[in-house]
Amino acid sequence: MKLTHYVKLEAGKPVSRFVDEPDATTYPFYLQSNFDDDLVGMNHQNAENRFLHTSKEDVSLTKAGDILFNLMTGQASLVSPSHTGYYFSQNYVRLTIKKELDPKFLVYLLNENHQVRRSLIASLQGSQVIKFTVRALREVILPKLPKLTKQQLIGQIYFDQLRITALKKRQAENQKIKRMNELKEAVDHA
Repeated sequence: MKLTHYVKLEAGKPVSRFVDEPDATTYPFYLQSNFDDDLVGMNHQNAENRFLHTSKEDVSLTKAGDILFNLMTGQASLVSPSHTGYYFSQNYVRLTIKKELDPKFLVYLLNENHQVRRSLIASLQGSQVIKFTVRALREVILPKLPKLTKQQLIGQIYFDQLRITALKKRQAENQKIKRMNELKEAVDHA
């Protein structure tokens, strides 16, 4: 079955459609760093953000639990509660589930399933900046889906593994910083 049998697709609005109005409602931009944090279930405390100031009503805003597909990277993620109310641009497509399909399992399929990845990669467009398209996403054929309980299990294991991997990476980076500081002190006090 095609992906569109299970989900509704909604592309983000181009930022160029909005005029910056300093006194209007302020929305933080949903950035790649937010996307990456949501995918691994962590937040970077020092992440910078940009803001959209507009009085227009048709702003594409994130909600906790949204599935966003990044057209620049070809990856999907679930929006966390900490990133609710962020403006997402035309670089993202929101996938709203219509039929029995677990959101975490869908993210797993879009990011890891060989058949799905192959069809997405075959549709890449561009010579300077390679980008995935909404049209290609509409054409994705999903494999036969397991029962919902199995989808939930697979999706949860996938997200747990991403988080464990990110925590190990962060721990290794912190260990490296600690060792480099110790070496610097040793050299400075020699």
